[in-house]
Amino acid sequence: MNVRPRIVRSVCIISIMIALVYFFTPLRALGRSTSHFLPCKIDPRVRFEPGTERLADHVAAALPEAIAAVERQHYRTFLKPISVFVCATPESLASYGGTKNAGGFVFNGRLFISSKPQNTAERIPRLLTHELSHLHLEQYSGMLGGAWGIPSWFKEGLAVLVGDGGGAETVSESEARGAIVAGNSFEPPLRGRPLFDRSGRSYGLAEHMWYRQSELLVRFMRERDEAAFRRLLDMLLDGKSLSAAVDVAYPEGLDAVVREFRTDVAQKVSTVKSASKD
Repeated sequence: MNVRPRIVRSVCIISIMIALVYFFTPLRALGRSTSHFLPCKIDPRVRFEPGTERLADHVAAALPEAIAAVERQHYRTFLKPISVFVCATPESLASYGGTKNAGGFVFNGRLFISSKPQNTAERIPRLLTHELSHLHLEQYSGMLGGAWGIPSWFKEGLAVLVGDGGGAETVSESEARGAIVAGNSFEPPLRGRPLFDRSGRSYGLAEHMWYRQSELLVRFMRERDEAAFRRLLDMLLDGKSLSAAVDVAYPEGLDAVVREFRTDVAQKVSTVKSASKD
């Protein structure tokens, strides 16, 4: 039996799969240099591409309080030095592993901010805090560990919560609660995906709607029992998966917590409707 053709086919298939993963995922940007970014005079931790000096100044001005907000609500200081890169165009942002429409993103220890028009001086503090939440979690859990062990709904919900709504500005809390009561929601998984992780589209939801619903759930988990929530975050920052952390911090299980959450949401919606009739 001639195995050579089979080996050649296998090598070709593997090569094609590697190429697809490289060119169509953020992995394509792993080694892309940021040496042409210039240091901001206000804070050299912020670097910018020419033409974005003003935006970089807004980022630098917001950086100290954004760091403090993340460390306060994650219950732990940053593990490594922080670098923020302000990109001149959506295309530049995408070349570092993000998407053209993203306001910002974190990849392999670097935080990138877009210069798109929506990133106004008023929005920057919330957006920056949101992205710093991702960076903080990645510093402790690792890029791959966080991707496998922490599902996207929890990471995004936490980031919106810590960022005071940053990342979900176009959807209000009342709109998100109304959608949940109407059944337009999602079932939160306990595991993440290293590639092609779940997003709002996975559940037929607009991204900001999914972000806001995720934030409401994470906030409920914290307000329900902050000591348990802190144990959960401590375990995640120690490199444990969300599944393992939930087993310890919420032994009744995530499904039970989600049922309580939805009951609480329904009660809030009912209360608002009753008040509007009076």
